Amino acid sequence: MIGSLAGAVLMGTAFWLRSARHAAPIVELPLLRVPAFAVGTLAALLFTVAFAAMLLTSVLWCQEVWGYSAIRTGLAIAPGPLVVPALAVASGGVSYDGWARGVPRLWGACCSPGAWGGGPVRWVRARATRPSSSPAC
Repeated sequence: MIGSLAGAVLMGTAFWLRSARHAAPIVELPLLRVPAFAVGTLAALLFTVAFAAMLLTSVLWCQEVWGYSAIRTGLAIAPGPLVVPALAVASGGVSYDGWARGVPRLWGACCSPGAWGGGPVRWVRARATRPSSSPAC
């Protein structure tokens, strides 16, 4: 965990320095002085990290606690991504109705607690308390 955190900090620092010195950076750093852009970027980063943690813990839970194979795990997780296009089309008009601020906040509030706290904590507890005779060993 510490190694991956150090790697992320190192990559973030390298990205920041490269963006500061490059003639045409991916993210122009003066944009981060605009409060709406900075807050939106931070919110997107936090949501992305939380979503990735949720996805990783779901896969690990299926394979290591329930003993699913890789194919069965993929099929178990597939309904989530398959629903995304339908929900995107169905909720596309929501932002035009003045809900552009409320919907992401509600979605973030619903997803973040499980991804940041519940998912990883449950997985670690399951790994610590799983009997050694489990088929997932």
